[in-house]
Amino acid sequence: MNPHDDRPASVDAYEVVEAYWPYDGPYGPEQTVVAAVMVERLVRYLNNATQKRTALPYPATAGSVLASLHAAVFGLQQLVGQLARFAEVQAGDPSLYDDRGDRPGSETALALVVELEDIGPAVVELAQRLGRAAGLADHLGNRE
Repeated sequence: MNPHDDRPASVDAYEVVEAYWPYDGPYGPEQTVVAAVMVERLVRYLNNATQKRTALPYPATAGSVLASLHAAVFGLQQLVGQLARFAEVQAGDPSLYDDRGDRPGSETALALVVELEDIGPAVVELAQRLGRAAGLADHLGNRE
């Protein structure tokens, strides 16, 4: 236990995710948005933590972080593609509108499809580069 609070010193990430976002659902808009917010908040945490020597005591720690980031970014390719398909379906919905009021919602949805499709290759490249970085970090160690 952390002496400053009641949180356990170690968290089982798989257990936490399964408790709040089980792979087989239930699914809903709130859970979907909260899952994305959690990704953002955890990146924020990592941005702060990795400035501290205590968060990165060994190269293996950096390698583990890079390997997990590689896996996360690799999964973004599927996510971005599914969001593009969703936007494409929405473009055909006559109830869709653009809140700016100066263009049809379908036009904005199709622009979103193009944007998301253009992201795909960048996601693939980022995943590959993170994988290479994780592989390099995997070879590093410190002598005691």
